Amino acid sequence: IRTIEKIPFLPIFLTSAQEKVIKLWTINEKFRKIASFIAHAGNMLKVIGYEDHFFSIGGDNYLKKWQIQGNKVKLVRALKVENIENFFIKTT
Repeated sequence: IRTIEKIPFLPIFLTSAQEKVIKLWTINEKFRKIASFIAHAGNMLKVIGYEDHFFSIGGDNYLKKWQIQGNKVKLVRALKVENIENFFIKTT
């Protein structure tokens, strides 16, 4: 797992890993997966929750905004950003 992120106004958190998949989990009554989908053509770099939506950044050089609608996720916008990995601090 690369990222674990809570969605601030929903009882949901996200996980992402390098395999290009984002998973949504409910933390309401029971801990369970409610959605899983391939978000990027390249490896996942980061997922950031904000209000009732979230952003993902992938090695495919896309920044994407996603809207959560119940148990479904809708892509709202995709923005191509060349060399997006250069925006991250590298640690060794």
